Amino acid sequence: PAHIDFDEKGAEKRVWNYSIARWSSKLTIIVLRYTKPTLSERAQIVMNKLKTAKAPPPRWQSILLPLIAGFLHLRVFYYAAFHCILRAFRSTRASESTSEEFMRECFLIDRAVFVAYMFDLACCYLRVIPFSRCRCSRDIIGHHMPTLLLALPLAVPLWGNLRQFESTSFSILDFKVGNEQRNRFIDAYTLASGFAYASSLNEVFMCFQRVEMSLQGVNSFNDISSMKNHFFTSRFVVYSELCY
Repeated sequence: PAHIDFDEKGAEKRVWNYSIARWSSKLTIIVLRYTKPTLSERAQIVMNKLKTAKAPPPRWQSILLPLIAGFLHLRVFYYAAFHCILRAFRSTRASESTSEEFMRECFLIDRAVFVAYMFDLACCYLRVIPFSRCRCSRDIIGHHMPTLLLALPLAVPLWGNLRQFESTSFSILDFKVGNEQRNRFIDAYTLASGFAYASSLNEVFMCFQRVEMSLQGVNSFNDISSMKNHFFTSRFVVYSELCY
């Protein structure tokens, strides 16, 4: 039309209102997009997670690996209980052995501990938790690494016959068999090693409990009440292990 009543102030006000509404709607869409994804976006997120997620380990691994770990820890307990603790109280005391025999006993228990602990770490790498009451591999790594990095290396000079690094201990071992200072040193070292690794019996029970749980498809120790057959997961064995 040729004649239009044009209100400049009203038009300017309408333009501003439209701009504010448009930008506020865009801001609302942006906020909703990043705080509450749509159903299709949720489905896409789930699919991406499924693609990147690692597949669970095969069932035979969850059974076989904890079984092997249990026997390895049983070997550690055998050396700790029979070669260290009981030998210190038997008629044939550890202090009556020669220096070579003493160093060999130290090597045997340290080797057993090293093999058992390294196998546990290998199980964690394969996404198999060998202990029944451990939820993640960090629990096992946090327990094993101080022993592997600190305790075992300190004993290497002794059973490795590295006299330049362990001069004090070898000076004591060079005393004649039956010397009081030598006897006290060997007995103290033997008992300390034995009691330090006697707790491997708990790890034996936990490994065999994991085997029993895997055989019946149970992943969490809190769900053992749903299992049909119990031996290592029975109340008597669990209470005995906790008391030990």
